[in-house]
Amino acid sequence: MRTRTFQAVGTIVVMAVALSACSSGPDKGGGAAGGDGRGTPTAGHSALRRLPGSVYDVALGPMTVAIDAATAGRVVRGISEDNAVFVLDGSDAEVRQLRVGKILLIEDVALRKVVAVEPDGDNLAVGTVEATLPEAIQNGTMKWNVPVRFGSPLARLRERSESPGSLLGLLAGGWLAPARLNAAAGNYEKSGKLSGWDYKITSVPGPDRLDVNLYARKEVKGLSVELHGVGHLKDFETQATVEIADSALKYFDYSNKNLNGEMSFEWVAAREGNAEPLKGPDAMFKFPAAFSMPLPIGGIPFVLEVTEALLIEPAFGEKREMGRGSFKVSYNGVSGFGIKGGEPTANAKLAATSSIGDVISVSMVPSGVIIGVVAPKIELKLGAANGLEWLKKIAPGTTALTAARALEKTTILGKINDAIAGIGTTLKKNEAAAHVSVTTMYVMASSGPFSIVPCQKTTLTVFGKAGAGAKIMGVSVGEKSVDVFKQEFTRLVPDRKACDF
Repeated sequence: MRTRTFQAVGTIVVMAVALSACSSGPDKGGGAAGGDGRGTPTAGHSALRRLPGSVYDVALGPMTVAIDAATAGRVVRGISEDNAVFVLDGSDAEVRQLRVGKILLIEDVALRKVVAVEPDGDNLAVGTVEATLPEAIQNGTMKWNVPVRFGSPLARLRERSESPGSLLGLLAGGWLAPARLNAAAGNYEKSGKLSGWDYKITSVPGPDRLDVNLYARKEVKGLSVELHGVGHLKDFETQATVEIADSALKYFDYSNKNLNGEMSFEWVAAREGNAEPLKGPDAMFKFPAAFSMPLPIGGIPFVLEVTEALLIEPAFGEKREMGRGSFKVSYNGVSGFGIKGGEPTANAKLAATSSIGDVISVSMVPSGVIIGVVAPKIELKLGAANGLEWLKKIAPGTTALTAARALEKTTILGKINDAIAGIGTTLKKNEAAAHVSVTTMYVMASSGPFSIVPCQKTTLTVFGKAGAGAKIMGVSVGEKSVDVFKQEFTRLVPDRKACDF
């Protein structure tokens, strides 16, 4: 496949979790590719492509307009809070190519589909939704195998990146190690209230692992639940292969090797008076990402993200009850997900061990609790929103005043929002992500003190899961999720057959 270089200066994406990988590439070429209507091939120079064994041999589709990092820093005038609307310098030649149906590729930062375009004086307001790889790429192969190292001494990079400054100043120098991408040193902490949950998450990178501390608490009428988790994820390897032919996904494979970690949890649940039940979506909470790392290759903005989520559903029968317990899970192995011939597949070589702590239950009647924890969930995504937050910071044109003036015009925003709403929720959020995860289900049941044999039974089931959202890189897999391994552990108190109910 013939290729030509599009001008790449490299991009340092400052992730919301203050953990970052970076790239550099002072190569010069013939300008942004893909906007000439002929499916112009391009060979990018962002971080992954420079690693041994990586492959980037791609021709962008005829509808793709690619803008390099330096140009983006010059032409962006404002970005809406939800990252759907871009206000761009309308005098720029590449910006003038944008129209409904085009794909906007901002090197290493974003991949968006244009659904509305409105002139605004010298600027152009562009409404967008998430795009998929087959929409942007006509033909090509991308492949990488990257050791993820949490303890790299890159605090200086993070400090420079967090302070607004000129784009070229931030891009000066190169921190890319010859054989791996690294997470920036420095702790990340976030707390607040979300969906009725008080939460706090702290992640601390170390020499060979990421330490994570999670806390979540929720109160509804007469009922409170609380979960505290402490653990770590060790350095691992992430690999992916993507093949696209004639703007269709031909082959996809994603896996994480040498996954090794553990999490310990303590829970408390209490009821006072006539409590509201806590079930379904109200019982669930997803933490902000504990770790996020860009994996840019040829300008395509892949990102690896580690998240955690929980579910707590207490089942109390009295007006005044309390329960407390703990459990621990360790895991190691390989887990992955792929698509071949349009069919999703999952593979894993995972194993888990666990321990179940004592349960203290103050209840006169049968009671119980269900706790579900996804930790970790490792996702491969396209175009992280925090890359756009970085662009908002460093692009010279994105002053708050300019953005506000451009976006407050209801005639422009109204047309764009109508266009975005008109495409429907399925297209609005493509969920171009594959994931692997370790999911733990903890179920405690107590018979109460007045049964013939007072018993407590606690079951801990550990699942290895792999799958994808509604679409993975543009191919619908119907919210596919597969259990790739399952282990079950049980604790009876007292340890009698009568308590195995």
